[in-house]
Amino acid sequence: MLRDQQIEKAIKAINKGMTLRLAALTYNIPRTTLIYRVKQGLSGPQTLLTTEEETELANWIQFCTSDGCYWSKKDMITNIGEYLRNKDKGNLFKDGVPGERWYHLFLKRHPELKKCMIIRKEYERKSNKNLL
Repeated sequence: MLRDQQIEKAIKAINKGMTLRLAALTYNIPRTTLIYRVKQGLSGPQTLLTTEEETELANWIQFCTSDGCYWSKKDMITNIGEYLRNKDKGNLFKDGVPGERWYHLFLKRHPELKKCMIIRKEYERKSNKNLL
């Protein structure tokens, strides 16, 4: 279920009498997001890419790593920058690549991509054990 749909459900539950705290726990939404959304009707600053663009980017990353070619953090940042340049998105980032904060927030919005990174770390650990 998309995050926006979860937020909408949580707000409806709050409007029906559920506490903010319980709604945050039930729908796995930060309480501060719900407070801001209920008071302002917004959910924080806009992302640089639209939801559709981020989904397309996440799908592309999953496709590229599905054949066992997992990326390091540096690989992912570099490849995201290249992907966006090829999509004529211009230079959205300083030096043409996402920064640390954008990278971590992107992975937070797309937790399915963390599996690519975790698998690589496990593989590297196993490879290093074989060297000892």
